[in-house]
Amino acid sequence: MGRRDPARYLIRARIDRARQLPAETRMSVSQVAATLGYTDLAYFSRQYKQYTGHSPGRRRVGPGRPIV
Repeated sequence: MGRRDPARYLIRARIDRARQLPAETRMSVSQVAATLGYTDLAYFSRQYKQYTGHSPGRRRVGPGRPIV
């Protein structure tokens, strides 16, 4: 197992949690970002898209709306 960059590990952990929160709560994207320590919503959105391939709003879950 190779060494991991601590900054990348932290980003990955935050984005992984950001992917879980919409399914567990009714938090908005901006609330999720703030909960995870992001003060800039645009920066959070860019990081999220970089790591997942889609925008954070796309993962919203609701009645009749599947997790994507």
